[in-house]
Amino acid sequence: MGGSMAYVRDVVATALLVLLLLILFFVAVAYVARHHIRGWAQRSLIEIAGPAMVRSMAPRTALKALLTPLYGDEVGHQDVVLSLLGGAGRDLGGRDTAVSRNASARFRLQSIDARTCRSESTWTYEFSKIHNNHRLVIFGTHDRDIAQLVTSERVYPLYELWILNSEEELEEFVRILRDTVQIGITYLDGEGVSHVVEPCAQQGEEVRLRQYNQFVRLPEGANPGDLRIVQFDLHDLADADHVVTSIESLTWRASSNANKLGFFVWSPPYPCYVSDVEFDLTELPWDHERLAYMVVSSMAKWYSKALLREWFLADKPFRLELNSWMMAGQHGLTLLWRPVDGSETPRALPAPRRSPSW
Repeated sequence: MGGSMAYVRDVVATALLVLLLLILFFVAVAYVARHHIRGWAQRSLIEIAGPAMVRSMAPRTALKALLTPLYGDEVGHQDVVLSLLGGAGRDLGGRDTAVSRNASARFRLQSIDARTCRSESTWTYEFSKIHNNHRLVIFGTHDRDIAQLVTSERVYPLYELWILNSEEELEEFVRILRDTVQIGITYLDGEGVSHVVEPCAQQGEEVRLRQYNQFVRLPEGANPGDLRIVQFDLHDLADADHVVTSIESLTWRASSNANKLGFFVWSPPYPCYVSDVEFDLTELPWDHERLAYMVVSSMAKWYSKALLREWFLADKPFRLELNSWMMAGQHGLTLLWRPVDGSETPRALPAPRRSPSW
């Protein structure tokens, strides 16, 4: 009996010793691998909780939190934030930002006389998951500070900004806007059916001065008298019997007269993936004038060069496939032109290439 009890004690002691050694072994392994385990735990927590935390933050707050460690605390991030968000980004639901997943532009330039030309511009923007996008707001100002505030402090995502040259142009802004602007949309009805409304003239509603704060946040130092605002309710373009569930695309067409300066510049109002741009310059030469052209790009490609590195002739409309993102205030296209005589031989415009590399 005594021998059996001793045997049991030995077995128990051996088992306890083995268990203790195993515990010490795992503790040692955990101690050695503690940094890896902590990193794994942190990554797992971020993967699980991170997206939910980001979605609960205003876009501007989330983006600034990301940029500060990369750019440093002393660097202002506003230009980068606005370029990426397409708006102020202070609304939790992103109702003050706009991004176009696909955009195309058409430009037609026509000479009125030797010094003046008329430009007709048509932009089409396709949207996805843009909230509060049934209201289009047009701003006109000759104050550059207010123009900057419009891009960064507007309330509604869809907008256009006209930068004017004088108070006289400001006084004529609303009339000229109503005389020249045409608006079209593509929308989904309550049954998910898509409907296209071709661009047509719209009068819109001029916003009263006391209501400006509903459309743009102006600081005390800004003079609201240097600003005009016209709003368009895009639901008014839809069939009266339809319930509009979403605006899928917006087409904006406007024309204006300007002095011939030898160049024409376009930049999108918010981030856009620009598929293609078309130019019709057949009526730009005046009185048997012969013009040569060049298009210079600035885009979100890794690098960009002149789309067409040489001056070229264009006796018919031509299209350029860009297939690149453009950020508001950062990217755009510049069309240059100059007269040529018989001694110069600019090349003819080549056929558009698919997915050009520049």
